[in-house]
Amino acid sequence: GEEFHASGGVIRWVGEGYPAAQVSLRAGSADPVLIIDLTDGRGQVIGQVDRPSAPLLVHEGAVYLHEGNAYLVERLDWEAGQAFVRETGVDYYTEASAATTIQVLEVHETQEEAWTGRAHGVVRVVTEPLGYRQVKRYSHETLGWHDILLPPQEMTTTAFWLWLTPAAVRRLEQEGVLLPPLDYGPNWAEQREKARARDGYRCRRCGAPELPDRQHHVHHIRPFREFGYVPGENEAYREANALENLITLCPRCHRRAEVIQRRRGALSGLAHALHQMAPLHLMCDPRDLTVVVEARSGQTGLPTITLYERVPGGIGLSAGLYERAEVLLAAAYDLVRRCPCAEGCPACVGPTGELAPGAKAHTRRLLEILC
Repeated sequence: GEEFHASGGVIRWVGEGYPAAQVSLRAGSADPVLIIDLTDGRGQVIGQVDRPSAPLLVHEGAVYLHEGNAYLVERLDWEAGQAFVRETGVDYYTEASAATTIQVLEVHETQEEAWTGRAHGVVRVVTEPLGYRQVKRYSHETLGWHDILLPPQEMTTTAFWLWLTPAAVRRLEQEGVLLPPLDYGPNWAEQREKARARDGYRCRRCGAPELPDRQHHVHHIRPFREFGYVPGENEAYREANALENLITLCPRCHRRAEVIQRRRGALSGLAHALHQMAPLHLMCDPRDLTVVVEARSGQTGLPTITLYERVPGGIGLSAGLYERAEVLLAAAYDLVRRCPCAEGCPACVGPTGELAPGAKAHTRRLLEILC
């Protein structure tokens, strides 16, 4: 073409301008969302985020931090790629949540040993924004939950995934490190149908009716595990499955409810530690990788941790994770073992407010077995 010239086996750029001008240092995609400050009528662009990240960072109602100042996102024009913000003095920050689905398209390399398996390849990542919570500064009190009404984001990239083998799962369940699958008791099917009928086959939260080929979910208001049901030893399932403890929810509202109730255990603690150590060994930014935890992966059918690259197409980080898997596990174990916190912290297995009781000890035991 006219922008390139080949001579002596070397291709040189001869076009006007320079290619680097088309690449943002702040956003990995060519279709960023601009952040426009409306304070005092400025209308000034103060930053940008890549489009896949925008639903979680600059959704309407989000608190966006820039150069030490807080800005409230008043409006997000998704089609135009513009987020309009205004300086604010609110005493809270926002945390967005999303449901992420990983579909493996191509496996480049794979290996399985006694306790773990690992692989890397090409994946399709679908991220559906669910909602966000307002968290009071310093006290970390949740002030409220709100929906994010934006379309799911899809990206094809590369990923590394690590799973526990069936032998590892059995041992960890026997030791109480991993929770076994729930048995909801012999009356669950009957109570589930009664709850759906009572609620008119509609979501109790948003009112959405069931589709002809897809039933809504039935959710325990108080988590089932808290009732302590043990098959053959007690009948605690009766109280857990009482209609007053059940609510019909559409899949979207159910995912949101699960996010609110979810407490991170050993697998999530391991994922957090791996996400902490991976950038140090790959010499990359922590934001270049996103971690997803699945109690039962669609690809492996087993507890799986996936680290995927946030750049469409990937830039080779996943292959590096695959090659360094054993080193990363050892580094994660060293991190958890040496961290002076008692129950967990952001530096090792995650903030204590998000952790189930004993999560750090269980994560350490999990790593002892894997290493």
